[in-house]
Amino acid sequence: MGFTSCRFRFGGKDVVTVDFGV
Repeated sequence: MGFTSCRFRFGGKDVVTVDFGV
């Protein structure tokens, strides 16, 4: 199992995406 978190700025705000992999 894996876990990847990506944080970036979009539209003047912070956007965080989290992907879960098996």
